Amino acid sequence: MVRSVLRRVARRLMTTAAVRHDLHGFHDAAATAPRASLIVLNSRACGADLLRALWDASDFRVCADGGANRVHDLLGLDAVPDAIVGDFDSARPEVVDAYASRGCRVERVRDQDATDLEKALGVVGARWDAAGTDDGAVRVAGAFGTRFDHEMAAIQALYGFGAARPNARATLHGDHAAACLLSADSRHELLVRREFEGPHCGLLPIGGARRRGTT
Repeated sequence: MVRSVLRRVARRLMTTAAVRHDLHGFHDAAATAPRASLIVLNSRACGADLLRALWDASDFRVCADGGANRVHDLLGLDAVPDAIVGDFDSARPEVVDAYASRGCRVERVRDQDATDLEKALGVVGARWDAAGTDDGAVRVAGAFGTRFDHEMAAIQALYGFGAARPNARATLHGDHAAACLLSADSRHELLVRREFEGPHCGLLPIGGARRRGTT
């Protein structure tokens, strides 16, 4: 019975159009690059070149606590985020004050059960709700680095956000890696741009057992 159901699901997926994922599409010319919200984490895993490309391809920008330090140090005060959110245990006060004076919204959230990334995703989600949007895109800068627990926390936040907003497109970015969440009920096509990353592309099952995987 289970195998019969799986075969029917597989046949249905094979007849549906694949969802195309271009994780590095923001590198295209500004006029054609897809727009998205951007969340900047407090991580050295995102250098100035990548952060500038992500910043220029975004229409709403949120710093997760100390991510404000990274924007300030790499892009300067002319790059003003739309919001800074967190408990502010890592953002430098002078940086927060400088951005606040330039119109940036400062939102202090003391909830210790949520990560800074989850708090920032909440700000993005609230903006989408206000606009009546459920299929927006959000990119996270600095999601990879030297701390495995931080990387897994970012993946968990991505999974939780995708579970609550199944039509959303969310990606994690670092200087040497990028990742996105693939829904189990769709076909997917990932474009690997070897000038930015690769030549490898991996699939990692999250939230359930893997029955079959091919790359």
